[in-house]
Amino acid sequence: MVAPRVPESVCGTGYHAAVRYPIALIFAGSLGCAAENPPPKTGADASAEPQPRPSPAQAGPSRAPTDPLRRWSFDAGPAGSIPAGFRVLETASKGTLATWGVVDDASAPSGGKAFGVVETKNSGQTYNLALAPNFEATDVELTVSVKATTGKQDQGGGLAFRANGARDYYIARWNPLEKNVKFYVVTAQQRTALVAADIDLDPAVWHTMRVIVEGTRMELFMDETSVLVAEDDTLGGPGSVGLWTKADAATWFDDLTAQTL
Repeated sequence: MVAPRVPESVCGTGYHAAVRYPIALIFAGSLGCAAENPPPKTGADASAEPQPRPSPAQAGPSRAPTDPLRRWSFDAGPAGSIPAGFRVLETASKGTLATWGVVDDASAPSGGKAFGVVETKNSGQTYNLALAPNFEATDVELTVSVKATTGKQDQGGGLAFRANGARDYYIARWNPLEKNVKFYVVTAQQRTALVAADIDLDPAVWHTMRVIVEGTRMELFMDETSVLVAEDDTLGGPGSVGLWTKADAATWFDDLTAQTL
């Protein structure tokens, strides 16, 4: 008997693979699958304008894969601190880096603390970004609680993914002033809208954002309701994930979860 061809996406332990190809996984277990490691990477660039990713030939020795599931509750640090490993960056910086920090908020879903922009003098097309540590993915599911606190020009914010520092990344963002949600792609620090949908949510309370990214498809859920779908192949990944606001939007986040798919 000739064993069926096992799709490349089955060669792993992900839940999605088990659901889509339950029979193929049996053969994969008996035949063996080649390890699917991301391309080797150089050290993280902590500047606001990181260098482009090197080719595999330039990258040197490979690193161990990142944890496929990470969660940050922001409850451990004192008020005003930056959670360990997070990188605070700006896209199209004008030299006025926003102040991010842990904040006390009794209404925060995880139990009394959150993390976000506490002060910013930015305006226009400057974007505030905080990238999470020790996690990179191409296909990913992200979840975060978000509350818009202040901002005259802009409010709200969202999730960044497949990020190459502050230069290239995707955004799923909610703006209560505009009463909409949008997907964007940022390339060479320039933002391009992909798709938008109207939504009217109370900015004074916490809301849950969830993004599922697989291949060229990305879907946004607000409070567990699907509100937006986009298709785009500009950034292939893998990349970092993180939190994002625009200009003067001071926004708080809680319970950030990232899981590779």
